[in-house]
Amino acid sequence: MTRPDFQAEAEMFSNVRKLGWRRAPMKYRRFANLALAVKCAVEDMDDAPSQIIIRTESEDFTGSAIRTLYDSESFPLDRKALPAATAAKS
Repeated sequence: MTRPDFQAEAEMFSNVRKLGWRRAPMKYRRFANLALAVKCAVEDMDDAPSQIIIRTESEDFTGSAIRTLYDSESFPLDRKALPAATAAKS
């Protein structure tokens, strides 16, 4: 993976199912930059990383690649203190 451009505009697609639902609609969000999309995916939707795709003009990121971006030293935003159980999932 090349060094990501955290300032590039990003789109996030998620398909997180609710308990008991057979199908869930695809959700779409647009972000001003990749860093905000990654932060949202990890901190707000961390229970379903395999159900999330973040797309920039030049690259797509899924699952563990999103977590790798969040954990990288070049990640430009402050990270929220995550519970130990969440950190152990990665």
